[in-house]
Amino acid sequence: MIAVQAHYQAGKPVHWALRNDVDLPGVRHLSGSIARVFEILRLTQETAHCFRVGQGMAPAGWVPVWVFREPWAGGSAGDRRLRDLRRLGVELEGKPYDAGSGSSSWIWRLAAASGTQPPPGRPIPRGKPTEPKAQVSAAPLAGVSVRLCSARPVLYAGLLVDLSPGMPHVAAPTASLAQRVAEGTLSAAEAQEAYRQHLLAAYRGGELASAFRAAGTALTVCCDAPFDALAVLGRALGRLGATIAAATESAG
Repeated sequence: MIAVQAHYQAGKPVHWALRNDVDLPGVRHLSGSIARVFEILRLTQETAHCFRVGQGMAPAGWVPVWVFREPWAGGSAGDRRLRDLRRLGVELEGKPYDAGSGSSSWIWRLAAASGTQPPPGRPIPRGKPTEPKAQVSAAPLAGVSVRLCSARPVLYAGLLVDLSPGMPHVAAPTASLAQRVAEGTLSAAEAQEAYRQHLLAAYRGGELASAFRAAGTALTVCCDAPFDALAVLGRALGRLGATIAAATESAG
């Protein structure tokens, strides 16, 4: 089956504020759609945001090329702004991503904060082991500190990651799962097990560790869900080597 380059509409994440004017060290002033495209790359990486590709999700921190063509981004010529950024000296990484089910997209990210491992997707041809692969045996989230909060805090340390149901993050519970608990058609224990399976699938696909690893080493994670999703998440991240702070109502 030949993968189809697909286009999907995406709204701007509600907490994002895209600047129309950006000054970068060593690069001349960016303005207009070029600045917005740079901001999308920066914010996607800083917040470990995941955009949808077909029925799946792009790796955390990577932007499918069609996003740049959205009206709120760069418009119809948004993807050409990537070329403009590279001409101005902004280093970018780009590669094809196969999401399965016949859907694919070219994905991009800023090269400055790129990791040593490629994004998850179709199996990568096995060759001679490289230096980055030699480090896989270590806990993937070793050195990452995560503070868990059941409510979105006013004050917090490090990067805030909102995993409330329905948020576009690979580790967020689905909105339908939370709705079933609220309606009483699913018990809290059943929801926890469903969420555990959700995280397990993300781990096996390589997305769970990469999403949190790309977000930084000091994270505050909030999840306002009608079941104890934080307990499940904390155990999962702890097994991956992260240091977990006791869950609180607020980090403020």
